[in-house]
Amino acid sequence: MTPTLSEVLRRSRPFVHLSRHARGELLREYGMHSHVPENRSGTDAFEVREDIEVGDAFETATRLLRGVVAMLEMLEVAPDVPRIHRDVCGACASPGRQADGALAVIAAVLYPGNGPGADRNFATQAEWTAATGGNQTLFP
Repeated sequence: MTPTLSEVLRRSRPFVHLSRHARGELLREYGMHSHVPENRSGTDAFEVREDIEVGDAFETATRLLRGVVAMLEMLEVAPDVPRIHRDVCGACASPGRQADGALAVIAAVLYPGNGPGADRNFATQAEWTAATGGNQTLFP
């Protein structure tokens, strides 16, 4: 069985050819890590694994974004929070909801017709390897 483009994209591992240092630089560029490479606390204490798949990263980003929006929405209606802070939380939640909508566009490509977590045609890594001939990265 030949994998679909959605499966190839979802299962691709774009970090697999990057060194640990290069992954750290990329994470700094995108704001997960601070601009100071020596920092080792907060999110700087975490590393993204080299074998992460695009589908894993997408699902993680979706869950994190929805968690942030949920917290902001909770604060937006909290009676013990000053009105100005509730308004700010509501204003911050709005772009988060818009970003979630943008993620829906990506989900339509990665999970056609099913949404995140569905359309898993390969039960094991061995099945995927057999179907793709061992070519598990999108970028050589």
